[in-house]
Parts: sequence; structure tokens; C-alpha cells
Amino acid sequence: MVSPIATGSDATSSGKSIQAQAYILGSLGGVDIRLFADYSQDFNGRQARYVGELAQESAIGLLGLASKLGGFTLPTGIPDLLLSDLRIELETDSTVGVKAFSFTGRSTLALGKKFDLLGLTVEPPEGVVFAFALTRTVRLVGQTRETQGQFALTLSMPRQSQLKLSSAMAWTREIPGLETLRELQNDEDLQTGSDESPPSSELVGLILAPKATPSADITEESAVDLIEIRLVEKTLGSAGAARYLIGFEANDWALTFQFLGTSFPLSGETAAGAENSAPTNPLASGENEPEFTFPFLKSEGAADLKPAERPAQVAPTPPSARTANATQTANSANKSKASKLGQAISVGRPSLSDVSLTPTEAGETAIKIAFPAKIKVGSLEFSTKLPVSFALGSFAIAVHHPSGIEIRSPEAQLKPTDKDGKPQDRPFDLFGLEWQFFGAPTDEGDYHHFTLVTQDFNYQIQQAPGARIEVAYAKASRDPIVFLVEDF
Repeated sequence: MVSPIATGSDATSSGKSIQAQAYILGSLGGVDIRLFADYSQDFNGRQARYVGELAQESAIGLLGLASKLGGFTLPTGIPDLLLSDLRIELETDSTVGVKAFSFTGRSTLALGKKFDLLGLTVEPPEGVVFAFALTRTVRLVGQTRETQGQFALTLSMPRQSQLKLSSAMAWTREIPGLETLRELQNDEDLQTGSDESPPSSELVGLILAPKATPSADITEESAVDLIEIRLVEKTLGSAGAARYLIGFEANDWALTFQFLGTSFPLSGETAAGAENSAPTNPLASGENEPEFTFPFLKSEGAADLKPAERPAQVAPTPPSARTANATQTANSANKSKASKLGQAISVGRPSLSDVSLTPTEAGETAIKIAFPAKIKVGSLEFSTKLPVSFALGSFAIAVHHPSGIEIRSPEAQLKPTDKDGKPQDRPFDLFGLEWQFFGAPTDEGDYHHFTLVTQDFNYQIQQAPGARIEVAYAKASRDPIVFLVEDF
């Protein structure tokens, strides 16, 4: 309950207005939360409105204050901002309590230089100023209370600095009845956390540095000028993902994309501190390049399976000898593992020429990336490309799941490679057969071989429309028997 400490009144025709020096919003951590505010109330006393500023400089955190004002719990991932220069608008109603409130102001962070923010890791520069806005409204619909809220955080940073955002690998997914979500992808076997490779929670990064002002345009004021960026917006009470970099103007920034510890300058001047160290031929260089392996369609198994043989006739085991065969049962798990092919889908560091900025149909900014992709099925290993669009607004790969993700190659025919990653002029060998894979030409000049199906979490690799597989059995006669496989 909001309690006035000292008041005065000024009646109006539509209601009564009371001026007060301070109001007590409540107690937090044993300290009264005081608000200097203008106060207005309707004639029947059912509704009241307070507009003012926090009365004291104290270590009042955003999470605690929001919880105190009507028991409102913010979602995981919003940092506990220390409040300063806070302006509060508060409305109360006798039927719902705190009907609406809005916080706007500036803040500092008690979390050190790096902090988590709704799925991202943020590394702000020195001299950064945060401005936040938190709104919440409550209304009664019949006997049901409906609550709506919005959180936004804006960052102002010196022009001679840089901001880094990072996240785990993620792509977007639309769930019926819900908003778009960020679906995280993790590789438990990826060695991360070293100087060369970041932790898995920071596998994908973006460095933003304001473009330099021409020296002729620099003034004493602009030398210490701040540039503003709306970092995040989140609808509260919704399962949907947050939105990042709202209203972002890519032309004002030098951007650098990061993946697996390697930097890829994207536009204008290279962001401060970013290194142009992208390999030119990753996953085919013969070096021990790091790879990110998707968790789905990942299984251990044999490199090849022999053609099935007719089992030998075995006499029934007498009951007295059954215990002697217990070890055979204990080894059944190892035998079953060898009865299927291993498989995995991995991506590595792209070439510098395969990373570029591109606008989206919605007028936002995205990063076009062609990841080098390695598909393994038993002894078959395909070196391909996985072209995707990384949307800055969701900080995730944009996937249209009904269509899946196309797996392409610059070459019409996929060929096996040697230990140095060089293609060999021979077919693949599996099950005692010879396999040749041909892709369907695309409008971009490359070839569509497979599609990674992701619809409804039912992951599959399907043959692309127009692609074909030629399977030859060369042991039956001088001329091999060839089978043509399409739409598989």
C-alpha cells in the first residue's frame, strides 16, 4: 500500500489532486522505498495515480522493486539493475491493487563487466549508460485477472568503443499458439572455454563498433558523444523470445560476426579489436579445425555393415548350459551398436567470402552465412554447405521449418576426400556397393543435394527434388548393375 508522508490538496472539477513531498511505496530489505510524487485520486477514492521520482539514492534493485509493487516477478534473464534517476508512474485501483506502473530511468549494473540478458551475454564498454523501461498493466475480464507487461533496455555508449553480444547456437521456431521461440542447439562434445574457443554459451558473437566520425566533423562535443542502441525488448507474461537490436541501423556501425572463436568483419571499418583470421578453406584443409555438431541425428555406430549372411544352424542349448552363455547376453549391447551406422551433422568456420550482411523482407538486418557442413553416415562423409540467414532481431538462425534447411555444394557431384581434404575421382563405397551423388542445380549457381528436415522436431535428411543417387554393384558381372535413386 502506498502511504503519504506529508500532503497538501488541490481540488479540481474532475477529481481531487494532492501534492505530497514523499510517499512510502513499501519496505525492501528493511529500507522504506520513498517516492517524491504528484498524487491524484478520483472522487470515490477507488483509483489513484502517482507520478514522481525515487526519493533516495540506495541499493534498490529492479527485481525487488518490481516484486514489491504488486508482487510482479520478472522472467529469468533480466539483470537486477541498481536504480538511479528513476521516474515512476503508478496507478492503483481498489479492485486489483496496483493496476499499472511504469519505470523509466537510468541504472548501473552490479554484475561486473559481462552479464546475461534474456539469452545473450553482453560485454559493454567502459562509460556505458543504461536506460530502461518497465511497464505493467492489470485488468479484470469477468473474474479473470489479465496482466500485460513490457521490458526494454537501451544502451548509450561512447563512440570510441565497442559492444559485444554473444549466445549459444540457436535458431527460431514457431510453436502453434505461441510466439517465435529461440531453440538452443548444444554440442556436448565440443571443446570450448579455451583462449581459442569461447564457452558454448558464447559460441556465436557480434561485435558492434560505431563508425568513426570524419576528422573534419569532430567537435569538442562529439568527441565525448554517446551513441544509443535499443538492446532488447521483451513482452512479459509471454513464452515468446525477446527481440534484440530494435530499430538497428547497420550503416551506422562497423560489425564483426564471430563463430568458433574466429572473427569475420562485415561492413565498413573493422570493429576495434576484431581480427581478420577466418580460414579460407575450412573443414577441407586437413587441419584439426573445430566443428560444431548438432545434437539431433547424432549417434555412434559402425562405419560400414557387411551384407547379411545366413546364420549357421545351432543346436538348442540344454538348460544346464544356459548359465555358461551369460557373457553373450552381456555383450549384446556392443553387438547392437555395431549393427547400425553412425551419423552426425557438423558445421565449421565459414570462409570470409561466405559471410555478408543482407536485408530481410521485413526491412531488418541479417547476416548471410554459408557454413561448411560435414554429413557423416557410416563411412560416407560429404563436404557440403549449409546456407542460412542469421537474424539480428532474434540473434538466431531464421528457419522456415516447413521447408527445412537446404544442404548444397558448389559441385554437381559429391566426391569422397582424402585425409588432406582433397576430393577423389572415385565413387563412395558402402555395403559393398559404389555410390555416386548428384545435386539439382539452383538459381544461385550451386547444387542442392539434400534437405535437413526440422518440422515438428522430426529431424531427417532427405534427398533434394531433382537430385539423384546412382548405386552400382560391380561384382556380379563385367558391366556393373546400376540402380537410380530419386525422391529418397
